[in-house]
Amino acid sequence: AAGIDALAGAAHGHGLGLNRVVALGHSAGGQLAVWAAGRGLLPSGTPGADPVVPLAAVLSQAGVLDLRRAWELGLSSQAVENFLGCGPDDDPERYRLADPMQRLPLAVPVWAFHSRQDAAVPFELSERYVTAARAAGGEAELLAVPGGHMDVVDPASPAFARILTVLDRLDPDPDEACR
Repeated sequence: AAGIDALAGAAHGHGLGLNRVVALGHSAGGQLAVWAAGRGLLPSGTPGADPVVPLAAVLSQAGVLDLRRAWELGLSSQAVENFLGCGPDDDPERYRLADPMQRLPLAVPVWAFHSRQDAAVPFELSERYVTAARAAGGEAELLAVPGGHMDVVDPASPAFARILTVLDRLDPDPDEACR
């Protein structure tokens, strides 16, 4: 949250526009990117609430977008419990504030890129998120890509090429952002 909001000062000093800031994150970073897009829905005073720089869109690459389900599956040696310091039933409020599934619908579109062959973060986490986001009235798209967990961050992979296609659609005139 602090890093995104720091763009406000940097933008002024470097002549950058802030009207099309896009968050992109892989795996746990995908969770953080989607969480960041929902910061405006957090109660005021909550860490990360009251964003200074709004996001225009989010691209999640094999994101952990359903923390409760990831906790149930025990992903990455209980990474969710290590991240939040407890299980979802021990501190439901902590999970409510951190889980992208609890910040629906978002005011910005979300593209969830995920491989059905991903052995680290199951495809179902993105699938469940997109289904819930759409049911809540949000704009979300699930893009099944080839490869495994790391292919979505490999610039030489077909999966990454799909991500670049969406990024290009989001900024049809890259020079305009600097005006």
